[in-house]
Amino acid sequence: MMNKSDPTESNTCRDMIAANVAQIERPDKLQAILAYTQMILDFMRKGGKK
Repeated sequence: MMNKSDPTESNTCRDMIAANVAQIERPDKLQAILAYTQMILDFMRKGGKK
């Protein structure tokens, strides 16, 4: 599903997720991270098209 010829988008998504995961310090942040990750997955599933 990912376009291998355009790694920039997938790298950006991974970087954003990794950066947010790295910021998990308290359990109350976990819910926000999960919601953010779900948003990214939905975005990728739609291919960024509305």
